[in-house]
Amino acid sequence: GRAVMLMDDGVATGLTLIAAVRSLRRRGAARIIVAAPVASPPAEQALHREADEMVILWVDPQMRAVGQYYTRFGQTTDAEVVAALDSTWHEREQVH
Repeated sequence: GRAVMLMDDGVATGLTLIAAVRSLRRRGAARIIVAAPVASPPAEQALHREADEMVILWVDPQMRAVGQYYTRFGQTTDAEVVAALDSTWHEREQVH
């Protein structure tokens, strides 16, 4: 029953975000907002049919891959993701 904002570093095909939106709908999300700095036109159109709101800064007809918009676009390791989530969780516990 909550609003959810999904953010991505860029949307080439939109397939991953579409799957995430559908999963959130099945889990009862009241409103789903998708945000990204750049998307391809087909991905943006597909996501408009799935999400309640879109925030895309640039829809680029020449988009081929998300990495073309970044100077450094390395993979994030599982350990880095877990550390970031742990850090956020601990900060949240301290506030509450």
